[in-house]
Amino acid sequence: MTTISVIQSKPEHTSFPLYLRTPLMSYAPVRHVRRAAFLPLPVYCNRLPNELLSHIFLLTAADERDASRDPSLCVRSLASVCKRWRGIALDTGRLWTSILLTFPQSPGQLSYASTCIQRSKRYPLDIYMDFRDPDWNWDDDSEDSHPFGVHDMEAVLGVLLPHAMRWRSLELLTDTWTPIHAFLSHTRDVAAPILETLSLSRCNAYFAAKGQSFEPAELKEPIPLFGARVLPCLKRVSLVGVHVDWARSALRDLLDLELKYHASDVMPSLEEFADILSACPDIRHLSILGWGPRFDGLPRAVIRLPNSPASLSAS
Repeated sequence: MTTISVIQSKPEHTSFPLYLRTPLMSYAPVRHVRRAAFLPLPVYCNRLPNELLSHIFLLTAADERDASRDPSLCVRSLASVCKRWRGIALDTGRLWTSILLTFPQSPGQLSYASTCIQRSKRYPLDIYMDFRDPDWNWDDDSEDSHPFGVHDMEAVLGVLLPHAMRWRSLELLTDTWTPIHAFLSHTRDVAAPILETLSLSRCNAYFAAKGQSFEPAELKEPIPLFGARVLPCLKRVSLVGVHVDWARSALRDLLDLELKYHASDVMPSLEEFADILSACPDIRHLSILGWGPRFDGLPRAVIRLPNSPASLSAS
């Protein structure tokens, strides 16, 4: 006959809970089992080295970005778990490289953007700005009535411009032209040597309609992109309702180029357009939605892409 022994012990003489001392196939008093249920469980992730936790944090933030969610919310959550996690998060510069600014603008938002830039150390920055107002209507309101104007854009640029050397990607969406004009004006004397992707969008298809010209007329004068400086790493450009000085902007060696929803009177001439394509021999994606290049009385033309068997017919 098998006998199972019951071990009786006095918990006041033990230095650790009874349930950790009890051998297999033995029973502990019920009162001690109940007490054990309230003891903290071991947190195994705390045994991971800081380097591994930092890498996990980066993967988590990347998942948020891939899912088109704001990665800053995830980063702030990670940094709020405990003192150790906060220290790791603050020491991981790449966690803070996504800068998100949206409408309505607030001093707190700019302050947080500045904090992220400081915490990102010297890593490349990815900047996304969306200053569209869903309640603003071009048909009913004038451009001057938009709640996000040139002074608001200048405040944003005051935070971002000192770090232009670290811009890797930049996307700007607005309802009106004045913030775009402020961006083009204030970046004329700025170098962005590692900028790879640039997207500027004035989100108003009204100007692509037949017979419509650019407005506001007083700000129609084109501005060279980044003051005609060469942007050696720039590969992807999207200009939606945004015109530049096509002859002087350094649109060269691009892989992707999008020109959309421009007024017909600010599109590049056929000659300027051909020069841009000739300067981009490896271009793989070209999208033109709305008006194409201006012909200015020129006859039908065929533009050949340097390193592609395809050609572009313009008529």
